[in-house]
Amino acid sequence: MMKKLLSVFCVLALLFVCASCNITESIDDPNDPANIKVANILNKQYTSTLTDGGFTFKVLDDGSLVVSGFSGSGETLTIPEKVDGKSVVGVENKAFYGSKSIRHLIISDSVQVLGNFSFMEMTNLESVRLGKGVKHIGVSAFQGCTSLKTVEYTVAPEIIDTKAFYQCSSLEEIVLPAGVKSVGDWSFAKCTSASRIVLGEGLEKIGDYAFLKCEKSESVIIPSSCIRIGQSAFYRNLSLVSLTISEGVEAIGRGAFEECIALTYVKIPASVNTIEKYAFFTCTSLTEVDFLTEISELGKDAFKDTALKTVNAPETSPIYDYAA
Repeated sequence: MMKKLLSVFCVLALLFVCASCNITESIDDPNDPANIKVANILNKQYTSTLTDGGFTFKVLDDGSLVVSGFSGSGETLTIPEKVDGKSVVGVENKAFYGSKSIRHLIISDSVQVLGNFSFMEMTNLESVRLGKGVKHIGVSAFQGCTSLKTVEYTVAPEIIDTKAFYQCSSLEEIVLPAGVKSVGDWSFAKCTSASRIVLGEGLEKIGDYAFLKCEKSESVIIPSSCIRIGQSAFYRNLSLVSLTISEGVEAIGRGAFEECIALTYVKIPASVNTIEKYAFFTCTSLTEVDFLTEISELGKDAFKDTALKTVNAPETSPIYDYAA
């Protein structure tokens, strides 16, 4: 029996270690999709390199530049708009990874792509201003920037990729402007200080686990442009009391609002046709739900372990029978 217990313990320990190493391995694995270069995203090729003012650049085939490294110092860093008359259009993967000196980051308007892991684990970074040209924020671009409090958007980036702001535990709020189209899996997960989450119109995709354990967020607005709320997207948002799901949303994913224990009321708009299992599981303060929809699919235990007292629904809806 002792040998079996030790064996199980060893397996669990190994799984924990492997899980914790995944992100490090993906940074260095050339076959991982997360390591696609900025040049590929811009549909261009690198031709040479140059250095200027502490920056190292890769030169693209159209003459534009991508920042690939920095050897300078100072608490405030501005990514330049032009160098020697050449436009700076991107920041390469891992360009500033782990830098500890920079506290304030300003991205010029010419920059279009922030590469994967580009500013990851800059643990002293406090503020970021994104220029109006930024369209793509790469995988884990700001992951682990634990001192980051504010992100200023001049214009909405279209894509905020997987784990882009994962574990930015000091981020004060998450307010995405209209025009962001995709928020990737785990993109803002464990932003534990964010007091509110506002998602602008135009957002089409909320990835799985996107806002998981944003424990201080008190309000969330899901825009009408969003078709599906991803799996466990708002799991364990413990302070969430105000939830607005706009007309236009069609599916609420598995466990999307699981363990949102402060939530008391939800209105499900007519556009929703699918609520997957565990969607509101263990929302222990939830007492009232208004269904404006004749929903076609209600997943197992979608409202289990809630405090439901009032459920309003059309008599022709299967929800009516569920409520009865």
